Amino acid sequence: MFRFAQAKIKVWVPVLIAGTVIGLLLAVRLNLLPPSKAEYERSPLAPAPAETLENSFIKVAEEVGPGVVSISTEHTETITGGGLIPFFGADDFFFDEFFKDFFGEIPGGTFKQRGLGSGFIIHQQGYILTNQHVIQDADRITVTLPDGRRFDAEVKASDIRSDLAIIKIDARDLPGVKLGDSDQVKIGQWAIAIGNPYGFAVGSAEPTITAGIISALNRSLPQQRHEKRSYVDLIQTDAAINPGNSGGPLVNLKGEVIGINVAIFSPSGGNIGIGFAIPINKANEVLARLIAGE
Repeated sequence: MFRFAQAKIKVWVPVLIAGTVIGLLLAVRLNLLPPSKAEYERSPLAPAPAETLENSFIKVAEEVGPGVVSISTEHTETITGGGLIPFFGADDFFFDEFFKDFFGEIPGGTFKQRGLGSGFIIHQQGYILTNQHVIQDADRITVTLPDGRRFDAEVKASDIRSDLAIIKIDARDLPGVKLGDSDQVKIGQWAIAIGNPYGFAVGSAEPTITAGIISALNRSLPQQRHEKRSYVDLIQTDAAINPGNSGGPLVNLKGEVIGINVAIFSPSGGNIGIGFAIPINKANEVLARLIAGE
């Protein structure tokens, strides 16, 4: 009896071993084994630890923030008797008639218009990229650095159609930003908007940072009446963008500029999660032409 049992064991042990080996080989072949911890951490679909993502945002703020500036402008407009205060626009017949009916002719005079936007340093010798509409018709342009220093700026080049402009301040050794590749941008990736929304109300030169994702690519905005600007192939993001953000950078988690914040869609004038940026590659093409004097 004992010898018979030993004989059965001798027969089944090799069979079990062979079956185990064959099963492991099939599992490996069919990729049925659970991933190891190292493999899971390398997986592109594995969620990033919260502290790692948080550190990425902090790093972007520390590296890019010093290169983002606040831009304020002044424009003096002269109104002849019977005209409108510039807020409404010279071609607005309805408001013109409305004011005449209730207040009579508006006396002539001069009015100062003030504007606010953002920009970012593209060269340590004081060259700054922003939107053309931020500095359009400005009699005076003031740039405020994140450390509080203020400089008068002059326009070096501008292009109304692409809504881009280069301004310069008399400063040296400034912290520039890194330019990325907007052709590599993917829908769903993180996006960080940096700028100075409502800068007069906030009263601080340090830029505001908001985060979201890339919502869509190749967006176009309708061209307004009498408008020469053309907004096509824009990056759409839900990162909070508000008045004053125009001209500031949209960056990725590497701190690379992938776009220039230019517009929002909003019935109220505030952020509702639909903002747009000019792709940095498109801006580079325009900048090359501007620098060449074309």
